[in-house]
Amino acid sequence: MVGERRRHAGTPHASVSRREILGVGAAALFGCRNAAAGCGDSGEGLPDGANLDGLDRPARPLISKIQPGGAIARGIDAAYSFTGANETRDAAFQSHNAFHQAMCETLKSVHGTLDFLTWHRAFLIFHERSRRRLPDVGKAFQLPCWNWDQKLAVTRSIPPIYRVGNLDDQPRNHHLNLNDTGTVDGAKFKESLAALKDLATSDYSVVRDRIESVHNYVHKLSGGRMETIAISAGDPLFYAHHAQVDRLFGYWLDELGGLKEILKDDKCKDWLSTAKYEFSDSIQPDMTVWAKELLDANALDYSYDYTDLKLWIYKGQIVNRLRFQVPIKGIIEPGT
Repeated sequence: MVGERRRHAGTPHASVSRREILGVGAAALFGCRNAAAGCGDSGEGLPDGANLDGLDRPARPLISKIQPGGAIARGIDAAYSFTGANETRDAAFQSHNAFHQAMCETLKSVHGTLDFLTWHRAFLIFHERSRRRLPDVGKAFQLPCWNWDQKLAVTRSIPPIYRVGNLDDQPRNHHLNLNDTGTVDGAKFKESLAALKDLATSDYSVVRDRIESVHNYVHKLSGGRMETIAISAGDPLFYAHHAQVDRLFGYWLDELGGLKEILKDDKCKDWLSTAKYEFSDSIQPDMTVWAKELLDANALDYSYDYTDLKLWIYKGQIVNRLRFQVPIKGIIEPGT
């Protein structure tokens, strides 16, 4: 977050060999594609219709398409139920907040580094799998995605399903309106979001910086725990917010040529081969994954709907490897 905070699936790129990208263990780690493997099914996990890339991976539902009180909303609510004394959540959930604090609040924070997007992608996968192991949740559970790029009341405010039940557990900014640019932070959110329009002309360092920038303002404007890095992952809204961050990262990788770009980026080569992320909690096997194993959509057990992003983040050839902010051009705005 600003000041306080510092560090799917599209059409696979046929020109990039999966073996070039992934380690031998990647297929085993991310290759499960069905309910029997514990990675969702084609029912509840696909609220937005068939997966657009035709692969057998359930789609993380967009907040704008979730009906309050419906089956998907009830499943999300169950994933964050209060189970302990004094209205505390399960021990695994509490350990996830501690993991995030350890990786994002220290001097070695992933914020502001190449690891920001890949570490958080791995963290979401681990968190999602832990929620599936809860008694009332089940293997079909998919993290919801708070698609705040859309200029709708349901997406530019605290989503309705997060204002009731187990999902409304602490004082956020219940007057949040991301369409309001009358404040400094509101104006900065709009400016940062609009800057994503030129992602197709940007290299990974710029992409990471731009996505993290808009992410920061959503944290700050949301208020409550979301505004404090040490406890932000203790708010269920954190995971819906970061699913949107991951969706933007995925769109760049899968639709804008980013996968091919990142593999030939000299600055990224050593990092992709040496960055390793490790996670553990009390209810599932430990998970170890390398950054390079998190890039190919074929290796993941989830997908995203990119339809709205295609309307304003233009697809095109990456023509240069810019190390600076590209001036915002045109009048196309997110959500229009």
